[in-house]
Amino acid sequence: MGPDPHDDPRDIDERDVEVTGEREDVLREPLDSVPAWWGPLVDASDQQQLDAVELDFGKYLEDFGEGLLEGLLEFAKTGPRRRFLVCDTLQVSHWAGVYIAIDCVADRAVVLKISRHAIDREGRIAVTASHPNVVTVHDTFVCQGHPTMVLEWCRQGTLSACGRFCGDWKIVLARAIEAGRGLAHCHAQGKVHGDVKPTNILIADDIGKLADFGIARSETQDGEIVASWAFAPPERDWGEWTRAGDVYSYAATLLTALQRFRVPKHVHRILKAGMVRAPDRRPTMTTLLTDLERALDHAPSKRERGRRWAWAQLGLVVVCAAIVTSSLIEGMCAPPEGPIDTTLELAAEAVAEGEGEAAIKYLEAARSRARRNFDRHALRLVAARAEELGHHLAKQADDVHAAESWGVAQGIFLELGDREAVARVKQHARDLSWR
Repeated sequence: MGPDPHDDPRDIDERDVEVTGEREDVLREPLDSVPAWWGPLVDASDQQQLDAVELDFGKYLEDFGEGLLEGLLEFAKTGPRRRFLVCDTLQVSHWAGVYIAIDCVADRAVVLKISRHAIDREGRIAVTASHPNVVTVHDTFVCQGHPTMVLEWCRQGTLSACGRFCGDWKIVLARAIEAGRGLAHCHAQGKVHGDVKPTNILIADDIGKLADFGIARSETQDGEIVASWAFAPPERDWGEWTRAGDVYSYAATLLTALQRFRVPKHVHRILKAGMVRAPDRRPTMTTLLTDLERALDHAPSKRERGRRWAWAQLGLVVVCAAIVTSSLIEGMCAPPEGPIDTTLELAAEAVAEGEGEAAIKYLEAARSRARRNFDRHALRLVAARAEELGHHLAKQADDVHAAESWGVAQGIFLELGDREAVARVKQHARDLSWR
């Protein structure tokens, strides 16, 4: 799950800071370091299954990177002792530790949300909220006194990341509407989520999903005064928890995610209607979604907008044609829009041929494509290749393009929240400047 797992919460926007009341029953941090084993002990039956599938940690190379993979292989040499091998930390807070792990029995990457409270109702609530637009709970158990949920890993991150990297507001709105259906499903079951915000809407396989039921409950007029205050409804100030409050938070979340786009005024009007101060004047979640879906269905495509302006902009056609012609004359080897791995192969070929400038263009094209698809794993792959090619360029004494290649890698690692990788790449650049 996300910021929770999936934003990388290391990448959380400052307005997403959660303010909570103090609790005294906080357990220690679940894990002192990673990699680490967690979960049920592997029994004879599990071991038979592991022997049959011949677990190959190498297939997780793209997920975790070569550096981490070497550590995992070394750590796992003696064979699994528990079901889950924790590989990376996403977030540790007052409430829980959230980690990416390999389920050694199911042979898949998952997210473990390990509660820091001995009694935690989230697992039960999340399981009963089962819906295609709610993050899937694969399992729940207690390990070393910590209630633990095994969640699907939403690899495309959060709505926050989608809003930053996506070039089309309609895609952001579509993912939010999908997650909104999950929220409406919870409302139909009488549940109040209570913490709807951009980092609690995750994206997997281009589908928006609602996440994090850590403070969810039934409707009440006398609840805890706890929330992520940037998105909380006004009535939370006196402990009121209602479905109307979730509508307010959802509308505020969507306005935040769309803030960098030029969104039609009627979409803003729909969202503002969900944020009126009086709870009884807000639409229901179902009504709000219907209005947003209608707005999305009737939003003109880029092609349609182009047709509307075609005649008015006719004079610019000649200028555009001249620009295109000039670009073709200056260089006909512009980076392709093909698969990312193909673009990276072209970058490597360009380095091998001593064409540093072309290599950087290919790397930037691959990075741009990975960003458009909100694909954290593709971004990690591009960063790893950019770091590697930077070394090759440095060996060729092409210091300028080596620095640019490492700049691509550093920028991506920053987006992914991988501080260790950022420091490593910075050191490459320093070593280059000192030689």
